[in-house]
Amino acid sequence: MTRTHLRNRILATAVRRALKDIFTLPDPNPASLLAARRKFNRVVRFSPTGSLCPTQPVADGALHGEWLTPNQFSKRIFLYVHGGGFYVGSPASHRPLTQRLAISSQSRVFSLDYRLAPEAPAPAWVNDCTQAYLQLLEKGHAAEHIVMAGDSAGGNIVLASLMQLRDQEHPLPAAAILLAPWTDLTVHLASHERLAHIDAILNHQSMLKLGRWLTQGQEIRSPSLSPYFGDFTGLPPLLFQVSDSEILLDDSKACVQKAERSGTHAELSLWPGMVHVFQLFGLVLPEARAAIAEMTNFADRFCPMTAVRPE
Repeated sequence: MTRTHLRNRILATAVRRALKDIFTLPDPNPASLLAARRKFNRVVRFSPTGSLCPTQPVADGALHGEWLTPNQFSKRIFLYVHGGGFYVGSPASHRPLTQRLAISSQSRVFSLDYRLAPEAPAPAWVNDCTQAYLQLLEKGHAAEHIVMAGDSAGGNIVLASLMQLRDQEHPLPAAAILLAPWTDLTVHLASHERLAHIDAILNHQSMLKLGRWLTQGQEIRSPSLSPYFGDFTGLPPLLFQVSDSEILLDDSKACVQKAERSGTHAELSLWPGMVHVFQLFGLVLPEARAAIAEMTNFADRFCPMTAVRPE
């Protein structure tokens, strides 16, 4: 066994012990979701986030969250949407990723604190994202200077928001980056069962129940809930990063295929043996740091920086 494989196995074991039961809900309901959130918050409270770049909390109209500002930055910004199954997660829990993204890309990152279930019904989180994006435009950030990004449930929100913004004929961001997005709440794609035995965090049956509970009788194949079923025509260039060892693998592969058939530029980046949203673990994983560098390179291609200026 190589040192890399040993490191990945140790991390997968640690992540499984810390998070598996948070994302395995035998009976999704308000009480179980809130209990899982309390445990998640206890776990991430002890996660090393460091102080790689300053953060500033924001509560300004639709802009609820925090700005992360590196020492040098340009006009380019990222709108980042965290994951967590729509019921856990926050800008604080995802700082190990957003801080490194801000520094790597020399861009300010706005990390959105959207409403969660069970307090907010689906798809409140999509409305929160689209309204935050539109407020960024109102504040003078040009669409061509914005990159949207999100992981897991946050990737779902980004894709659904792009489709909603396009349908409402708003200017779209320059590009979007999806980290192992959960794009299909029906959980019907083959990798959900095929890779269930090796996924360290996610559980097929629990996600199936959660998707049904979240949608509460709404049409689960609506693009605002499951953007996999939406029309990818006219979306900005898309980058999907996903591990080959997680049940959400086909959510990315299938979306890339649909995007390409619609004429939308889409790229699939496969990372062998990684845990779900491994990009959060840049402190211990060189692959996480490499993935964030890849995110930066993708942004550079489709949303080039203007001249860098000091803070």
